[in-house]
Amino acid sequence: MTARTLRWSSCLNVRDLGGLPLVSGGRTRFGAIVRADGLFRLSPTGLEQVRAYGIRTVIDLRYPDELARRPNPYSPLSDGGVTLVHASMMDMDNAAIVSLDRQHLPWLDWNVEMLRLARPQILTILRTLAYASPGGSIYHCHAGKDRTGLLSILIESLVGVEDHAIADDYVASNENLKHVYAEILAQYPAGSAERTRLETDMPCRAETVHATLAHLRAGHGGVEAYLLEIGLEPHAIVALRARLAAQE
Repeated sequence: MTARTLRWSSCLNVRDLGGLPLVSGGRTRFGAIVRADGLFRLSPTGLEQVRAYGIRTVIDLRYPDELARRPNPYSPLSDGGVTLVHASMMDMDNAAIVSLDRQHLPWLDWNVEMLRLARPQILTILRTLAYASPGGSIYHCHAGKDRTGLLSILIESLVGVEDHAIADDYVASNENLKHVYAEILAQYPAGSAERTRLETDMPCRAETVHATLAHLRAGHGGVEAYLLEIGLEPHAIVALRARLAAQE
């Protein structure tokens, strides 16, 4: 496997975390961890593509009412060999997170607040990835760019991916979602306040990644120190790194 972008019918924004350059040399391993937009979009063909790719653990980051509106296709499957874990990135019983979700903050500020407010959720998700059954794992939200994007920053930095490559992966969502962006913008008149806000807020930007990593390094001593601080065990960190171990 050498292609990072995966064309699973009818998903829009799926990428393998393999093939990313490491500071120490080599690249991350293909087939271990995949990021995606909502798997509720998968067609029957797409479901077969996921199975054939070796995915055995699915982590749905959406909050419960999103899940209720668009159920995960793996929910009713008991014999498909896939384990579904619902691990919402956002605790919608937490008033501060609900408020955060409604403020339309710049994405750097959103990332910083999520790192502060969603510690239990981040811990659960990373533990799930670290201790997942053999085979590939995938995590996804709705569009696969914001919640999924922040989680990807943490994982990729933890295993030693070069900063510029983490940023490149983050902004790759823009190309995959450009038609979605256009459809959303078309709902608002040109020059309107809401359209102007969306034109600024929707795209993923490299500077968001670099500033998020700078925040983690300055405020916590780096990604590994932050994860230890929120309770992730050292052996879980070792397990996560082993899953994405370098390949030449």
